[in-house]
Amino acid sequence: MRKLVRALIILSYLFISSSGNTQTIHVSLNNLSTLDDNATHLTLLKSKPNVRLQIPKVDTTNAKFCDVFYTGREDPMIDIMVIPRESVDELYIDLNNDENLTNDGSPYIFKHAENSFSFDVISNNDDNQKTKLVLQRKPEMPDSGAAASFVDKDGNLPEKLAKQYGVMKGDFNYKGEKGTFYFDDRVTLRRGILSIDGKSIVFGLFDFTNNGLFSDNEDVIIIDLNNDEKLEYGNEHEVFKMNDVFTVYSNNYKIYKIDKYGQWIELVKTEEEATFYFLKEYQKMIADHALKHGTMGEIDQSFWELNLITLKNEKIDIKDFKGKFILLNFWGEWCKPCVSEIPDIIKISDKYSNRKLQLISFLKSYNLEKAKKMIREKNINWPQIPLSNVIESHFKIKGYPTNILIFPDGKQYIQTGQINMEFVMNYIK
Repeated sequence: MRKLVRALIILSYLFISSSGNTQTIHVSLNNLSTLDDNATHLTLLKSKPNVRLQIPKVDTTNAKFCDVFYTGREDPMIDIMVIPRESVDELYIDLNNDENLTNDGSPYIFKHAENSFSFDVISNNDDNQKTKLVLQRKPEMPDSGAAASFVDKDGNLPEKLAKQYGVMKGDFNYKGEKGTFYFDDRVTLRRGILSIDGKSIVFGLFDFTNNGLFSDNEDVIIIDLNNDEKLEYGNEHEVFKMNDVFTVYSNNYKIYKIDKYGQWIELVKTEEEATFYFLKEYQKMIADHALKHGTMGEIDQSFWELNLITLKNEKIDIKDFKGKFILLNFWGEWCKPCVSEIPDIIKISDKYSNRKLQLISFLKSYNLEKAKKMIREKNINWPQIPLSNVIESHFKIKGYPTNILIFPDGKQYIQTGQINMEFVMNYIK
């Protein structure tokens, strides 16, 4: 009996069809869900919307605003007005994406006793093109232990996490209190079972572009190659682009045909070599993200007790700059990337110095006279301090250049390698 049931299940997901002389493997993708990654996205509730919205004639005294990602129309965000009531949040959602909250019907009700609320965004031109989005008070994740680390028992963000999110969103005083945020996610992964030669494997199609269509170039397929029954975008070795050739059970396959709404996909066996287009792009994306956004750290408070002497024998008391952004630049005249970024640092200095930012360079020099000449010729006018072993070990400097942007709270910093204006503008508004 069990064998019969299994056979029927497989038949319901799969059939081999002929199109001309091409035999294809058809996989039905009937299950709609979120990814299995233990990852979250947080949207902060703000007192003002990011765009000029037309507001309904209701009491907006306590109204908060946020937006969620959707690319189905020209504006890639869906704006939401949240009005907290005694036991519910009233949600006014700009479903037609026209920056007008008066023509989207009655507000949605998100009860305080409920953790999740989902809604569909439907294309203006195609009723079958829809995207399901979800708001959560705490993240619902495959690993419940990981979920618990994001929200405490009272519904607040842990202090360290609140600081990190606040810095990323430009709110350096953000406390992460209950009712000031939602976790948001997209229910845009379609799942099915791929069966080849009597073996079954979990197979997914992910609407990365988040527009209700599953056939865009940036959308991907995810295959459970390690058989852990999880489909994770973060496991780059199981993710493939639409034009990738991929290997399943020692044979290579590629996409033959796909339903644009993600209901099914057809694969064809090929003698072509595996390509790994997604893997290569993903690894480059991670490297670019690290360059653009850096990594976060926390300042040892002994840093503020430092008294430094510049190359010009001028005294600097670090605590005098507390309350501003401070950019610490670690460089050397022998380091080509260090020298090549100097024009970018000059632009940063011209734009921000004496207002929001203090620039300080630490020079690790092998030829001090050459370094001094370079400083004069390039009109570098911010403090240059000989790098001591104490400072180098304090910030664990392992490569050059290294740039560290300290935030006005005097506690948090972002560290990166070579720097440019775009990096600084991510954090100094």
